[in-house]
Amino acid sequence: MSHTLGRVFVAATFGLVVAYASLLADHARGEERNQRYALVLSSLDPYLVDLPEEQRATVKIGLAKTLFHQPSPARTAQRPRKWPSMAMRKTSSSC
Repeated sequence: MSHTLGRVFVAATFGLVVAYASLLADHARGEERNQRYALVLSSLDPYLVDLPEEQRATVKIGLAKTLFHQPSPARTAQRPRKWPSMAMRKTSSSC
């Protein structure tokens, strides 16, 4: 009995460590993306100095659309979910 409890404790401990490491990795990826965006945005104006104002605005709008593009609602609805919704859980457990 105590041998099984020890195994469960060790497995749970490793599971928590893995989950925490996963969260840290997601945070690091987001931080890298934000730093890349900051670098692109800060280095843009020196390259656009010689362009007329209209073309500068067009380039900046295009870059903003590229960097800050949000998927359309129809596209996100097609994406499979990682976890079933609560409604699906209720219907599958009532069978």
